[in-house]
Amino acid sequence: MSGTPGWGAVQLSAVHSALPRLIALTAVLLIPVSCGQQQPGSTPAAVTSTSPAAVPVPTAPATTRQPADLTQATFAPKVLGALTARGGFRVSAAVQEGRKAPKLTNALVYFKGRSVDVATKAQGGGGLVRVGRSIYLQDAKLTGDAQKPWAELDLDSTAGEEKAAAAAADSWVSDRLVHQLIGGAPYATLFQPAGEQVIDHVTTQQYTMRIDLQKAVAAGALGEYVGRADLKSLPKQLSVTVWVDPNALPRKLEFNRADTAAGSVTVSARFGQFGRRSLVLPPKPAKLGTADFS
Repeated sequence: MSGTPGWGAVQLSAVHSALPRLIALTAVLLIPVSCGQQQPGSTPAAVTSTSPAAVPVPTAPATTRQPADLTQATFAPKVLGALTARGGFRVSAAVQEGRKAPKLTNALVYFKGRSVDVATKAQGGGGLVRVGRSIYLQDAKLTGDAQKPWAELDLDSTAGEEKAAAAAADSWVSDRLVHQLIGGAPYATLFQPAGEQVIDHVTTQQYTMRIDLQKAVAAGALGEYVGRADLKSLPKQLSVTVWVDPNALPRKLEFNRADTAAGSVTVSARFGQFGRRSLVLPPKPAKLGTADFS
């Protein structure tokens, strides 16, 4: 399923046969984080802050301010508005499928106009960066040049191999955008505050909502994270809990769901490093090679 961590791996086998060199794209959708370890001959994703690291995320100093008091009508616009106003953030998610060990994913998310740019990294592979309509993959096996390990893929390409590879990589990016679930608040059949909790030394207000997925997706409220195709395997409603700080910024988001594609999945995401330190940039031109799909 495209757009949600652990919502069933986006199957890349369809493009694998056509792209034998695209080794990095044949893994499952959710891949463990490399914790900033650079592969030999590679360069980290071009971001102005440090490479994504394992949870927990560093956050602001302790605060005693009262958490945001939000209603169902104001929740989505205020929380998503606060995120957008900061320009960017870091998200770290732990995803557990059934009884398997949790998998960690990390990403830097940056808002630029109407686009959402993302940089992430995977253990045992290279980086993945989306800037505008371009996807950049760090895979020397794909470029055939260890000095130029990054390949640029155009999301609007009409070439079969590049189009398939770009679409598969884009689904990985969408999977990091768990914050977009917040947009489902207006379509919740249940919305209620559930007390305060201190998270990373910050007092937060906990909110629980039960989102009507059919209505939320029909309205385009869940962005890239949940699409129409996903509804075939998902339940009609999804219970989501969000912890919001005094600045109306989300500090934590959790949900659990079962579907026909992946079984029981629990996702726990943490947010931090709000601000333009999360600016996402493409790799340097000197590191860009040419993808070989032969």
